[in-house]
Amino acid sequence: MKRQHRFLIVVFVLLAITLSSCTTSQKQAKLSQNDPSYNDWKYEEIKDGQIEITAYNGKSESVIIPETIDGLRVISLGKESFLHNKTVIHIVMPDSLESIGDQAFLGCTSLKDINIPSSVNKIGKSAFAGCNAIETVEIPDSVREMGDMCFLKCEGLKKATIPGSISIIGASIFANCEALEEVVFLDGVKSIDNFVFLNCKSLKTVVLPYSVKSIESFAFQNCSKSAKVISSSSYVKEYCKKKNIKYDSK
Repeated sequence: MKRQHRFLIVVFVLLAITLSSCTTSQKQAKLSQNDPSYNDWKYEEIKDGQIEITAYNGKSESVIIPETIDGLRVISLGKESFLHNKTVIHIVMPDSLESIGDQAFLGCTSLKDINIPSSVNKIGKSAFAGCNAIETVEIPDSVREMGDMCFLKCEGLKKATIPGSISIIGASIFANCEALEEVVFLDGVKSIDNFVFLNCKSLKTVVLPYSVKSIESFAFQNCSKSAKVISSSSYVKEYCKKKNIKYDSK
């Protein structure tokens, strides 16, 4: 009986913790004036019933960006909304989010996780520049536009996957990512701008799809001499030959 009693107590405690966690998550997802973190957020209405977060002033290491604030749907993270936040480590973005503004997370040096939801279609210039703790990036294929210098000087970044939905890869996307080893561009990518891999000293492998038809002259400027491009494209093959870059077909 005593063992059964203890077992029931443990089950009850675990259930209480789970329910408490779920309740907290729900409160965070739908933020109102009664929530403790309400004053951490600033926003402005940009469409009828839809808002852009303009600033986060909280001090939490783990941040859940709300889906709604005061009943208004969060669809955008504004320019510099998390600028130089040195505290945040984990970010959870809502499924309502459609765009991430220019320099939104610029200089967030402790940020490790950026799980971008499939609702996002645009990521602005320098959005994650200087986020040194990020090691892996996988952009969802809902994203159609990614601004120049998006991951500029992300010193800990090692691997990235870019979907074919982003047809134009802007300038300096991975410039000065000195730990970057592998980048995979999926089918649909058409052009690679200048300085995309500038000073990528650890670069080993870049996978380019057959769809690539344009690579600017300085795309691989001053990157690792051991870097190898893998592609089935004859255009890419000729480009690599001209630029003295290692090449291998798929």
